[in-house]
Amino acid sequence: MHNTPALPTSGSPRRASRLGGLIAIAVLGLATLLSLGFSLSGRHQRGIAHTPSTAATGTPPDTFETLSSRGGVLETTLTASVSPVTLSGQTVSSMVYNGTYLPPVLRLNPGDSLKLRLENRLSRDEVTNLHYHGTRVSPKAPADDIFLHVDPGTAFDYRVYFPPEHDGGLFWYHPHPHGQSEDQVLGGMSGVLVVEGFLESFYPWLREVPERVIMLKAHEPPGYQDGQPHTKTLNGQTDASIQIRPGELQFWRIANIAADAYFNVRIDGVRAWRLANDANALRRPQRTDSIFLPPGARAELILEGPPPGRYGIHHLSYDTGPQGDPNPAVTLGSLVSAGEPADRRTDAARLSNPSSDIAVVAEEIEALRTHPITRERTFVFSETADGDTFFVDGKQFDPNRLDSRVDLGDVEEWTVQNTSGEVHAFHIHQMDFLVTEINGVRQAGNSLHDTVNLPPAANGRPGVVKLIMPFTDPHIVGTFVYHCHILEHEDGGMMATLQVNPTSTSPLSPQR
Repeated sequence: MHNTPALPTSGSPRRASRLGGLIAIAVLGLATLLSLGFSLSGRHQRGIAHTPSTAATGTPPDTFETLSSRGGVLETTLTASVSPVTLSGQTVSSMVYNGTYLPPVLRLNPGDSLKLRLENRLSRDEVTNLHYHGTRVSPKAPADDIFLHVDPGTAFDYRVYFPPEHDGGLFWYHPHPHGQSEDQVLGGMSGVLVVEGFLESFYPWLREVPERVIMLKAHEPPGYQDGQPHTKTLNGQTDASIQIRPGELQFWRIANIAADAYFNVRIDGVRAWRLANDANALRRPQRTDSIFLPPGARAELILEGPPPGRYGIHHLSYDTGPQGDPNPAVTLGSLVSAGEPADRRTDAARLSNPSSDIAVVAEEIEALRTHPITRERTFVFSETADGDTFFVDGKQFDPNRLDSRVDLGDVEEWTVQNTSGEVHAFHIHQMDFLVTEINGVRQAGNSLHDTVNLPPAANGRPGVVKLIMPFTDPHIVGTFVYHCHILEHEDGGMMATLQVNPTSTSPLSPQR
């Protein structure tokens, strides 16, 4: 644990204009996203003192603050507190950042530093911290160290350096104190982080298209009972209305920043091309009818405005297996196509019929696929029959136990087995991986991911996913974790530690 200073008066966040940025190549490649369902939380409801209020429905979803770096630095403050917010037509007291259900979108460039003060004004038993999900930054304090705790009434000053070669794309931030992560994220403590430069690097001819950030969350509504679905929202709304012109192209950055919920989003009547998974560019644009996102996953895509009219934005139902829970369909809002038509037919045709793969992405994927394997490991994700206790290799998480060690530069093959009757969302901090097989079926390897579903056991056989894990980035030296990103499962013990040690010639110091 790290000592944290007593909480001072909160300062005003520093605002800055958005800056363009360039990124380096995406490190290595990945596999297709496995479409599997979700497990609902069985934890108690966190909202309190709810009173009737007018629901914010059918309203524009861009109702959040955006903070961008200036001169290579983004400096701001997040204050975690219990504050009144309006959810599902009710005013509830909920754990949020800066008094709002949608905290600031943080935007930086590769090479920038994030100076973020986290103030804990939660109740006396609520420790907290921050994790910068999907980023390839140092796992050591004062950066992305999830082992430190910020106690109630104290603050911690994070200093996170994004190296010049960091990928551009969509990331997010959320609390990660073991045993309390789910409740805090359910309350609303999660937000989006963008590293600039994705379109500039891979699709410069699209860099001027309008951008939308879409935050998908879920909460326990007033009167919630165990086993019920959480209420899903799009940018805090249960009936959002998004505008587009006929023929217009928009760049959508969609993040599932919910605690436990899976999202499977379909927009009626539109053409869409997926460009990236978890901030990793695909080999080439991929036409898609729906956007499937397990907890923690992100997608970046281009949408084309349909003919004038109103089109539904839906979450499609999904199921996690016999031990999991159903994930019922729900309408999240609508896309309204209106106004002066735009003519981007040439660009749409280019997306539909790319002349070739993005060379740098394809080359890195194939290099990883054929790289000599340093070591093979097998991990088993399991749970008790009642679904209340969770394990990795038969052990519950212990922050004082080191479960695995690797050396910087190693490339390992991991076989991850799921012996339970529901899926688990495997996620590792600080790095991405290539999925090569799912239940014995070879995967195409269209991009990297940092999250993949583990299929449930069936007919007495575990679900099996094979991954190539490149421990090649010197910035990730230190100790971090891998776990199920259904936060109920992670809080319940389904998490383990990993230490990346520098090689004998590396000047970097080991562990946290």
